[in-house]
Amino acid sequence: PIHLPPIGVTHMNVFYQLIGLGALAAMALSFYQKGKRQIMLWQMAAFACFILHYGLIGALSGSLCNVVQIISMLLFAARDRFHWPVLAAAIPIFLCYGVLGWYSYESPLALLPVIASLIGMLPFFQSKEAVIKIAAIISDSLWLIYTIAVHSYSGALTNVLLIVTTFGSLLVGRKRDNAK
Repeated sequence: PIHLPPIGVTHMNVFYQLIGLGALAAMALSFYQKGKRQIMLWQMAAFACFILHYGLIGALSGSLCNVVQIISMLLFAARDRFHWPVLAAAIPIFLCYGVLGWYSYESPLALLPVIASLIGMLPFFQSKEAVIKIAAIISDSLWLIYTIAVHSYSGALTNVLLIVTTFGSLLVGRKRDNAK
């Protein structure tokens, strides 16, 4: 693996964090799109920004996980379009994450985004709203630990916002269910 030297507080580091904020903006905009295809396009744009962001700050595992995130979205879109069985998309994705974990392993920290991404795939295998939201909170919490450790401040901000909004929607859903 290629490793970039650690970056201090420099103008380039600020630029790298701005790229991460671009990812946050693209992710936020994805939630305001009407069709599934538009949502996926905006999320893939966010993942592309994160690939660049993590690559520039030297966080190889985070960068490669976002590459696999894009591949995952494309495979699941193909699965929906061509009516493939779930495993036809899932097996290559799990293999990609296995290779990624092996290739980018430097310490247990490098496995956090891999594990987080695998947990984040749960929505593709079942449809219970509460389970999907809890999996997202766990996934984003693991990503948050990773982003703090690799000094991805914009990534940490993204994860905190995702955790808070997902937890809030989980609480609103529970209150709605209790009211019924």
